Amino acid sequence: NFIACPSRSLVAEIKKYVNIKAQVTIQPYPLTVSGIVYKLNYRKKFDKFHPLRILAAGRLEQRKGQDIICRAANIISDKGFPVALTFAGSDTPIKTGIGFKNELIKILKPSLLKKTKFLGQVKQEVMPDLFKSHDLFVMASRFESLGFVTLEAMRTGLPVVAANVCEAQNLITEGKTGKLFKNGDPLDLSDKIIGLLTDFRSAVKMGQTARKYIIENYGRNRPVKLMSAYFASICNTYGNGK
Repeated sequence: NFIACPSRSLVAEIKKYVNIKAQVTIQPYPLTVSGIVYKLNYRKKFDKFHPLRILAAGRLEQRKGQDIICRAANIISDKGFPVALTFAGSDTPIKTGIGFKNELIKILKPSLLKKTKFLGQVKQEVMPDLFKSHDLFVMASRFESLGFVTLEAMRTGLPVVAANVCEAQNLITEGKTGKLFKNGDPLDLSDKIIGLLTDFRSAVKMGQTARKYIIENYGRNRPVKLMSAYFASICNTYGNGK
């Protein structure tokens, strides 16, 4: 009779396959917000010696869309804008002895490949500093029920550009807490990144607004209060409030 779900998009996806008659409550994942490194060292200038540092985090696989980021980076580079890529996440084998990383290397221009780092799997405790050392976070997943790492990037104040899929559409208010691009479209992604690169003050403001939004909506206090209210409603319905 009661279902708790972490995102509205996941509820919509479940309803495609199951006829849900129960009361559905959105229960966001709680995030630790105290003691997290806040990004204060925003860059003010980008050139060939100081490129825009783009971070993507997640397992290297087609669903996560790192190939879209690589194609977008090629377009940005061809237009004369300086960018550097960092991919944090373990590789996924696509056939014997070959992983998805190899596909990304094939896509990248040689000049851009020199400015690309593949870090492999990164420990969770390292991620806050990794967010802080970059200028932009990109989530290009073709499908993502929530995208927890996107929440973490926003929590640190790092500007975010995400594909307009699933929960990202609910999480990001266009131009206010981040930017959305057309799912699977590297040209649109490149346009959004160039727009931020040429007006980085707006990107910084979005990052700071996003951090405030995450603290207010995903900090531990609110999810705990929602869960408490959720269980209380169940008790009131089936246990006479006990």
